[in-house]
Amino acid sequence: PGARAFPSLLEAIAASVETPAAGAAEEQREAALANAAVQAERAAARARRLAAELESVPAEAASLRHTADLLLAQVHRVPKGATRVELDDFQGGVLDVELDGTLTPAENAAQYYARARKRERAAARLPDLITRARDEAAHWSALRQRIESGAATAEEIAAAQPATLQGPRAKQQVALPYRVYRTSGGLEVRVGRNPRAN
Repeated sequence: PGARAFPSLLEAIAASVETPAAGAAEEQREAALANAAVQAERAAARARRLAAELESVPAEAASLRHTADLLLAQVHRVPKGATRVELDDFQGGVLDVELDGTLTPAENAAQYYARARKRERAAARLPDLITRARDEAAHWSALRQRIESGAATAEEIAAAQPATLQGPRAKQQVALPYRVYRTSGGLEVRVGRNPRAN
């Protein structure tokens, strides 16, 4: 049951050699397809995260500057060595502010201003990072479509393999100190690569 008939021994041998190769190629294709989908989603998620971060920067920087302004306006209300202080907000509320107890109120305010500038400098780099992430997502999505449609080349499929599957097998396996040969009778013969290995 399940056996295939072949017109000749040569065709049967050829089929036995081709089938595993075809199976291996299909496994490579499936692995590349899955990896392309994962990489596309990762890049898209990174782009979304960076875009959300970019949107939040103006409000964060404004909040840090507002805290610094309050500290400078109410220096007299900050006890020496305090690590927290409640300050009257300009809008009539109260703001709880964290402080470095080793610094003066003015130095703490300077730190808040510095943090605001740092966030704005970091945000200046975000548009380029977002563009790169979106380009990467588009690349992987296009590659995935090419693999699905059968238009991808063998090189593209190989490049799309997960990192753990890339590279020659020799790099993945530990080199043995001997070579293995098999006699016509089926016996395994191990020959050392040098006298010590022998």
